[in-house]
Amino acid sequence: MKKTDTIEQNKRIKSSWSTHLKYLSWFVLPLLIIVTTSFEGLAQKGALVLDGDGDYATASHNASLDVSETSITLEAWVNHDGNSSEDALLINKGIDGNGYRLQLVGEGDETYVRFVIGDIDYTGPQVLSESGITANRWTHIAATYDGQFLKIYIDGELDATDTEDRNIGSNSNNLTVGTDASLSTNFLSGQIDGVRIWNTTRSAFEIADTYLEELTGSETGLVALYEFNSASGNTVSDLAGSSDISFAGDAGIVAPGVVPIAPDVYVQNGNGQVELSWDERLGPNDENDAASFEIYRSTQPDGSDRTSIATAASGVTSYTDTDVDNGTNYYYQVSAVDGSDNESDFSRMVNATPYSQLGGASLHLSKNAYGALSERPSLDITGTDITVQAWVKHDGQSDENAVIIAKGSTGNGYMLRFEGEGQAPGVAFGIGDVDYSGPTVFSNSSIPADQWTHVAGTYDGTDLKIYVNGKLDATKGEDRGIGNNDLDLFIGADAAASSYFYSGQIDELSIWGRTLTRQEIEDQFNQPYTGNEDGLELYYKFDDAGNSIVRSSDTHHTDMELIQVNGDISVEASGVFPVTPYGFTQVTGSDVEVSVENRDIANPAQYKVYRSTTQDFSDRTEISTVSSGTSYTDTGVEQENSYYYEAVAVSASGQESDRSYLSPARVSEFTAGNALKLDGDLDFVRFDNRNSLDGYEQLYQNFDRSMTVEAWVNHDGTINENAIILQKGTTSGGYKLQLEESEGSVLASFTIGDIDYTGPRVYSGSHIPANQWTHIAATYDGTDLKIYVNGELDGTDTEDRDIGANEYPFLIGAPNALDGSFFSGELDEIRIWNTTRTDTEIADNYYKMLNGSQEGLIAYFRFDEAQGSTQTYSSATLAMSGELQGDATYSNSNALSSQPVVVNPIQKITLDEDFGTFVVADLDTVFQDDDNPELNYSIKVPCHIVEAEIQSDTSLVFTSLDNIFGADTLTIQASDGATTAEQTFIVEVISVNDLPELAGFENDIKVPFDGSFTADMYARTGDVESHDSTMTYTFDVDTSGINVDFNGQFLTLSPNGDFDGSATLDITVTDEDGGETSISVGVDMVESTDIVEEPGIPGEFDLKQNYPNPFNPTTQISYALPNAAQVQLTVYNALGQEVAKLVNAKQSAGTHNVVFDAKNLPSGMYIYRLRAAEFEKVQKMMLVK
Repeated sequence: MKKTDTIEQNKRIKSSWSTHLKYLSWFVLPLLIIVTTSFEGLAQKGALVLDGDGDYATASHNASLDVSETSITLEAWVNHDGNSSEDALLINKGIDGNGYRLQLVGEGDETYVRFVIGDIDYTGPQVLSESGITANRWTHIAATYDGQFLKIYIDGELDATDTEDRNIGSNSNNLTVGTDASLSTNFLSGQIDGVRIWNTTRSAFEIADTYLEELTGSETGLVALYEFNSASGNTVSDLAGSSDISFAGDAGIVAPGVVPIAPDVYVQNGNGQVELSWDERLGPNDENDAASFEIYRSTQPDGSDRTSIATAASGVTSYTDTDVDNGTNYYYQVSAVDGSDNESDFSRMVNATPYSQLGGASLHLSKNAYGALSERPSLDITGTDITVQAWVKHDGQSDENAVIIAKGSTGNGYMLRFEGEGQAPGVAFGIGDVDYSGPTVFSNSSIPADQWTHVAGTYDGTDLKIYVNGKLDATKGEDRGIGNNDLDLFIGADAAASSYFYSGQIDELSIWGRTLTRQEIEDQFNQPYTGNEDGLELYYKFDDAGNSIVRSSDTHHTDMELIQVNGDISVEASGVFPVTPYGFTQVTGSDVEVSVENRDIANPAQYKVYRSTTQDFSDRTEISTVSSGTSYTDTGVEQENSYYYEAVAVSASGQESDRSYLSPARVSEFTAGNALKLDGDLDFVRFDNRNSLDGYEQLYQNFDRSMTVEAWVNHDGTINENAIILQKGTTSGGYKLQLEESEGSVLASFTIGDIDYTGPRVYSGSHIPANQWTHIAATYDGTDLKIYVNGELDGTDTEDRDIGANEYPFLIGAPNALDGSFFSGELDEIRIWNTTRTDTEIADNYYKMLNGSQEGLIAYFRFDEAQGSTQTYSSATLAMSGELQGDATYSNSNALSSQPVVVNPIQKITLDEDFGTFVVADLDTVFQDDDNPELNYSIKVPCHIVEAEIQSDTSLVFTSLDNIFGADTLTIQASDGATTAEQTFIVEVISVNDLPELAGFENDIKVPFDGSFTADMYARTGDVESHDSTMTYTFDVDTSGINVDFNGQFLTLSPNGDFDGSATLDITVTDEDGGETSISVGVDMVESTDIVEEPGIPGEFDLKQNYPNPFNPTTQISYALPNAAQVQLTVYNALGQEVAKLVNAKQSAGTHNVVFDAKNLPSGMYIYRLRAAEFEKVQKMMLVK
């Protein structure tokens, strides 16, 4: 990780010194510097300081310094202050033919490093660092050459490599530090220390292992070692013994030097507190492990009132300062103290401004103002990996294609910008030729005005991607490099700083030298970063409201210049964290229900709700604080008034978010509040073109082949030809809902595609009456265009094409050309969906007010603003507003008020089986409609266990079905001709046991003296609910002279001995539910010649009730044939459709049983019919699954 922030020099009283000086001249310093070697590393007390104005140090030519072959290593600690000459020299020996040089490249707060051998002034072999060296921060630089490779190391890590195969070359020039060989140019301004020259090529391990350690000077290959801890006169000894180095100009030694090294410090602004954290620069062997840390706070940007507020122990990496006031600017620094009580320089000063309200602060720009950062290596991302992010809240006034972030122009670079202008432009991310035809990906989503939206662009060498609110929104393949450029970075303007100005707020801006993954963006976009994340090159929180210093919160701590051309730029409230929630309203009777949807990664502790009676919120009042996940019902409202609501999220620490986009509500005696009123003469509402109204919105799916439009319409009869209800698009793509005159009738039509001419169109079958509210809905699903009138499907046409995106505005009441077809009358409850609503969804919701949070609802216009307002606002999730044109205004609306309601719902009805007739209710007492007491009733969903009908227009009556029982539901619908209401209730028929029946015993039984009598009891018993085999029989005869035998089915009577008299036989049959039937029959003993035999064959055709009934999934059907016949046994559903043919064959006389298996049939009523000879009979049965 690059750790290249900016730090200041110490200006404090500390330790045993009377004054801890920033700068000590070379002749005084030896009296004050105390060298100690007890620290494991360099424990330095001084460094060479140069002011960039003729200061330098030089060592006389020496053979040891004349490293001329192919092995060399140069090392130095550098802390430049940003004021050096262009291409300032660090170490130089040679001029134009041979030698070596280590230098900065460029100028300013951050520079590259160059290492050159050979022709060092001109085109000699060189390697340039990949990383930048940030001003006012100690950075170790090392460079090596081994006859094959030139390499640069930054803070012990390999940074850049280039190939070369020549000798360094000998020269007799002096060694210079801080200037060139002529001692006249390329002056360094800042500090330098630990200069080392080797005649060997140090390995990567050796450099990393020793760059923080103290050397003795006797190490193999070390030819020069300059540690600027003390001086003798103007000279510092070469600890390697080659050539001492002397100062010139105002050069001197400054305390405290390099080691200990101050940590890198980061800040988070809390509510009444500031949270500091720091990364200790330990080194490869923990050489810089601090014994403690000193924490300093100031209220002045120059640190003039700096105060030590705390000491943190070794290993501690954070501190929370609670002794602060919200809204006050503070400045913090942290120093490291080693085990010998040597204190480091101060860390770079970081800004902090704790806050409790409005999400802190952000960068505010009006047109013709911008922020600028000078060109620097950390921002010159040239390869194939980059991420650019920002939260934006524009005001709709930005220039077309306004720039959010731009670095580069026609050749190379990167840019995040808007695509388009107005209330909802798209966003674009480009690399390379960012101004013209360079690779660019365009968002599908629009970026709404006045609502915080997170946008991010990434490139990984394969794909350009755009993310909106953490979700991947668009992708485009690309395979080129980003490319180098030397232009400054601009915030809110293009590279020329003369056009493409952004207007609005920007917050949480970050640039990364790597491609963040989709998961990283999704996980992190709605919470702040620390500033030390891997690859993070630039990060602005913009929390420091009112501060003249706009400093980044990354490791570089880069200051932004705020430039006013003809506009304004400043840091002020509001900001983005905690993330602003979405707010929704819904009028319920005389109250307003306010609901809030969280957008933050953490659930807020609570929400605050604000109400105003004006659109500018000049009388904003906090009306409630509600718990997270709940809604609030506002009862403090009055009839015939419009209100505007906002919500803020409150974090667990008490920090409040910015206010949500306003949500209007109209409290009225009319359920629908206000409506839009248009007079047909250039009246309409205009909404800027936006991707969301073309369905391309990352919050949803695009509606190329899936959409729904809805509107309540009350035209006044003066229909212009093809009067427009709503339209977006023209000849190439779009959609349109309109009224059309046809032979004296007014029909509704819905068109997609070429909506001006021959585009696909569907017409309503119904006339749309004048001066009466009618609901019209239209859908497209890629196969069918459908139109609905008052919730009922009214017209269908087939179609197979895309709807098509377009760049036209969305208009209500007028066409794009504004040359006719103006709507005259009232419109209300206009809804645009990018899903195809089902028949049920339309029927169930068209007469209801929504709260706007429904999935797929792109735009929702309730027109509930107060009369006189020139704006109307969408009540859906995305912020959207339109301008009323001409004489368009608002009027009271009863679009939803005629809806019938259930006032006295029918409760569960419980009846006994075979109940006969039952009057359920007078439906006029169940339903009520204040506007239309004459309601029409119908059975919407029938019940299958009773016969239900509406008699005398309002009376609901049930009639029983034979032997049918169970539970089902019945739905009654009430209609006023425009809208409907329904009530569904449960009907239960309780089974009542039917007693078994005995037949065939009407006459006395004749038993022969010399034989017996046999009867089939199954044939003589009937039970509609029980099978024959479940019956039990008892037989009791009043004499012992008759034997009674029964085998479960057949009864046999025979004489016992010589009995020749008469008797009485009592027969009792009991079914499985305990129901029993008994009869008594006489028995006579007779001669055989007096008996007519009973053959056991049924005497007549019969079809019995199936058993069991109801059943699931099988049941048995029995029937009797007195003689052989051709038999057909068929099953039908309730619609009369044949579902099964159980028997189709000739059968013999007797009783027959058939099992019917209905496992593949749905529940419901079924009918089975027996046809045999001239006999025909039907029965009903109920399948219940």
